[in-house]
Amino acid sequence: AHQNRENIFKKIITQTENLYFSIINESPLIILVCNSDGQIIISNNSANNLLQIKDEKEFIENYLDPVLASEFMVLIKGVHSNHKNTKFKCSIIQDQDKSIPIMWHLSAFTQVLDDTIIIFGENIFEYEEMRKKEFYLTKSLVVLNEKLEQANKSLDKFSETISHDLKNGLSRISGFTRILRQKEKGNL
Repeated sequence: AHQNRENIFKKIITQTENLYFSIINESPLIILVCNSDGQIIISNNSANNLLQIKDEKEFIENYLDPVLASEFMVLIKGVHSNHKNTKFKCSIIQDQDKSIPIMWHLSAFTQVLDDTIIIFGENIFEYEEMRKKEFYLTKSLVVLNEKLEQANKSLDKFSETISHDLKNGLSRISGFTRILRQKEKGNL
């Protein structure tokens, strides 16, 4: 009976590990496990497809925007030594012309594997595009608002001029009417 329980327990553990692995492997997030030098140890399907990883012994910095890659590596070492989670936005370079903005989440993974960091990457291209559209929409609304304010000022000025001219004309007519009444009092 004890042996049977042990076998069932091992089977449950194995099935759970397989389930976790398949969930991680099929996740839309980029999931990497790297050592503290940034060498990729494990990568899921999304990472393999997006980064086009050729060899499991590759280094993460080879796929990053070269301007920010060294800063990213400093963060990896900091997460490893301080065991603090951190976020960092850095694009991956697919071609010379194409980069994809990624929000990276770095966390120490030493409780599972010594000297490792787990890195989750989220493609934020659509979010960045939406922010650009919002920026330009806001900018055009500001420009349109300024034009509307200018048009309102012009309309106010025009209204004042017309109002003044009409008052002057009406005052003259009223004055002439008074004079005419006084002079022609009996004839009207």
